[in-house]
Amino acid sequence: MGRLRAALEEAAQRGLLNPERISDLEVYLNTRMNSGKGEQGLEGKGSAPPDTEVPRFIRGFHDVLISLGVFILLVGLGGAGSIFATAPAIIMLAEILVRRQRLALPAVLLSVATAVWAVVTSAVILDEIYPDAPYLALVLKTVPIMVVLGAFAWRYRVPLAVAQFLASCLVLVFTLLFWGVAALTTSSNILKDHPLIAVGLLVIGAVSMFGLAMRYDLSDRERLTRRADIAFWLHLMTAPALLYAAISVVLVLYRKDVAGLDISDTALAPPIIGIVAVLMLTGLVIDRRAFATSGLVALIVAVIKVLQTTDMTGDVVLFLALTTVGLIVLLVGTGWRYLRRQIMELLPRAWQAKLPPVM
Repeated sequence: MGRLRAALEEAAQRGLLNPERISDLEVYLNTRMNSGKGEQGLEGKGSAPPDTEVPRFIRGFHDVLISLGVFILLVGLGGAGSIFATAPAIIMLAEILVRRQRLALPAVLLSVATAVWAVVTSAVILDEIYPDAPYLALVLKTVPIMVVLGAFAWRYRVPLAVAQFLASCLVLVFTLLFWGVAALTTSSNILKDHPLIAVGLLVIGAVSMFGLAMRYDLSDRERLTRRADIAFWLHLMTAPALLYAAISVVLVLYRKDVAGLDISDTALAPPIIGIVAVLMLTGLVIDRRAFATSGLVALIVAVIKVLQTTDMTGDVVLFLALTTVGLIVLLVGTGWRYLRRQIMELLPRAWQAKLPPVM
């Protein structure tokens, strides 16, 4: 599947086909080559099962070399001039590398650069506005970010840029909600004054983002089109958001406070381990490894706190925690397909028909 995509994009670069039809043609060819009794598919008979999360933005060292040049150039421009000096360079590079040459990895890098530029520029320009109304200032900062990301996504159709724009729309909605709650309660710090409301909004926001990612995911369960790529990036953003929201719930229930997230309390270790386990299970069900990696830091801290309740001290605790978590990651990673197959067999048939198939 990855080689077919690369071949089609190379053909588009040479003017042999319309770049806008790459995804449709890829779906058609995959369907034709993988259908029919006894047909052997694009990857060849007897090959390993295809990976549904192959990063399509890594196609060769040519892209890596160009991306290094883009990164060095933008950092140099930002340091020598200012953040504003990078905007023309981002646009010029995007027109050449993304719109004309359709290079995948530089497109990802320029999407990230656009997001960074929008966030930093918005903060620089609007940082001093409404100092007594921080949530209103946050809303005002989010609007231009959303506009910039939306324009970049519309112009270049990069999956990461589309995901960034969708995420910024959700962020705007929930900053408006925070602003509304702050206005109604006359509070300048909802996290401190009304932690239950704040955590409730965080949970709703994370779940909403997860729902959006799943909508894209389920619309292309075979993961052959750009919708799957957009879902990949959305899940990459959603996984840490769900982790933070879940830990925030635990903190509020445990100490009635969520400001200054701190997971170093020994009493929080068991629920944090449970949260990470649930995220890993979720990743197995929907076949997204981002959920298996998003909580690794929290898991390491939790395991350290558990080990510190024993007689072990010092570096032994740290290295034993790293060893334990490393083994867990290796077991889950190497046994991903087997574990997913076992879990999917326990789910209702209706769920299995909608979720990505087991390879």
